[in-house]
Amino acid sequence: MSSPNKGGCALTLSCYSSSPGYRRMPRWNQIYLGAMTCGFLCASVQAAVVTTSGSSNPTAGGFTEVFSTGSPTITTGPGTDSEAYWQLKTGPFPGDSGGGHYVYNLAGADISDPSGWTFTYRVKPVDADRNFESYAAVVANGGNAWILSLVGGPDASGPGVGMHYYQAGQEGSFPSVASDLPGSTDPSLAYHTYQIIYDPGSNSASFYIDGAFSVSQAASNTIFAGGVGASRLEFGDGQGTGAATGTETRYALVQFETGQHIVPEPSTIAILCLGGFSLIGSSLRRRLPTRISG
Repeated sequence: MSSPNKGGCALTLSCYSSSPGYRRMPRWNQIYLGAMTCGFLCASVQAAVVTTSGSSNPTAGGFTEVFSTGSPTITTGPGTDSEAYWQLKTGPFPGDSGGGHYVYNLAGADISDPSGWTFTYRVKPVDADRNFESYAAVVANGGNAWILSLVGGPDASGPGVGMHYYQAGQEGSFPSVASDLPGSTDPSLAYHTYQIIYDPGSNSASFYIDGAFSVSQAASNTIFAGGVGASRLEFGDGQGTGAATGTETRYALVQFETGQHIVPEPSTIAILCLGGFSLIGSSLRRRLPTRISG
């Protein structure tokens, strides 16, 4: 499997001695390289196929609502807690009687890029007590579905709490039974960045949690392999089976792009950017004279 590209660029800055035979790097070069470092770390240069983020309505980004009609009413709207988000609140629906999710239909060119594709999903399930009540799926490359399911919140308990995915052999118990993602924790405690990154060379996709590799899944090992229909993105409440319960999930980022791009946590990017600005400030302080007013 080819290695995905990192979601940033690190520049090595050499500090030369002022001893004879060496030249000190000009301060303007240090300022320039510091700015370049921050620029590469803080900005993504890839053009996304589709993106919705913060408090934006996903329909404004090209997604379509697939909501149950009638009672109970599905509610949506913007908000802010530790991050700006778009909220989807559904149910309670009895059994498989209803749900609400967003869908985006992918074109052939979106999934056939020789460099692969990346799905990035930053989310916090406030209350999802069973599998498929807070989910995201990429259906692509021959009708295969890579599916993420999050369980957590006040109505969830026991070993079912965590971050899950579906595998071949779980068709008969779908959607109630799923496998734990390695590195799984309670997803309702904080926002996490989940990624599904597809490598066409191996015809497999890897799951990442906050930039850390979790598991690789071949297309042949996906649930209902080859039989899930047209290429598309889905996220929302697919409504698991069982007693009637409500679901609430907050979405900070949903993005699909061509190429393979591992994205670190925003806090990591911020720390690296601060380092770049610190380099700029240090160079300016050394260059500018100090004036003390009497």
